[in-house]
Amino acid sequence: MDMNDYENGGNFAFFPTSNLEGKNNYKQYYFITRDGQMQKRVFLDVLDDRQREFIICIHYLMWTGKLFLKEGDGIDILGRDCPWDFSLSINKTEHFFLEITAIADNSEQHIVNKREQRAALNRSHKDIKLRELKKLNAMFPLHETSEEILRHQEAGITDDQKVSNPWFGDEMRLFLSSIPSPDKSLLEIIQSAIMGKIDKKHEGKQETVLVLDNRTSLFDANDVIAAAKGLETFFVACPFREIWFYTGYFSDHDGQNSEYSNIAFKLPPDRQAKLLQAAEKLPIDERGRTIMPPSG
Repeated sequence: MDMNDYENGGNFAFFPTSNLEGKNNYKQYYFITRDGQMQKRVFLDVLDDRQREFIICIHYLMWTGKLFLKEGDGIDILGRDCPWDFSLSINKTEHFFLEITAIADNSEQHIVNKREQRAALNRSHKDIKLRELKKLNAMFPLHETSEEILRHQEAGITDDQKVSNPWFGDEMRLFLSSIPSPDKSLLEIIQSAIMGKIDKKHEGKQETVLVLDNRTSLFDANDVIAAAKGLETFFVACPFREIWFYTGYFSDHDGQNSEYSNIAFKLPPDRQAKLLQAAEKLPIDERGRTIMPPSG
């Protein structure tokens, strides 16, 4: 792999087409494979989970508006967590829900993501409670921080008292970790995530759009397509009106200045036909991706 390939994510289809300069809310991953090659990936990274859900909702509405709605149609967000993540309406007549569920390579990846998120959230606080510093040091142990914690304890500082935060500042942090092999196939991961939502007691599943928020690191588009083919019968039997596989790369907090990928797992027949018609007219890049032009 030459450097040009590396800078563009190797042969990954899940990689932004745009330059990252001036972009927000993203994290870059550098993978060293077993044969010594290096690959780079970029993922949407939003510290607040509710804000991330809002961004994904806006992206879904933007995508839907481009593909399926007429000019002048309006979509409103009517509420949140009632009980689905979002309650929505089209032209104040057609009401439906949006539910977002994250998937990862394995449970360990969820833990790693949460740890890095917690560290990032603390970077904006000059002082934090000693209890929080202990937790951060347990996640990312440093000899200097351990000694600092010991000095605080010897000085009689309690866990609820604030101390100087060594994580404070906006300098770049590099996290090093190993990624264990997935303990399930992608097909099993997708099916398990959907079954978790089917098993919920909430009413209105037939009026709900389910979005799988792809937070995996090791799977690419070919893996997703293969898994989807193996789940075609399962998708048909699912009660949800639509199922999408979403991969975010970057976005402003309002959902604009963004890039993301969507793969449809289940659509009503009329929307399936519109999607296929649109795909025939849109450009395809060198990685076989259909590119939706930006708004405006």
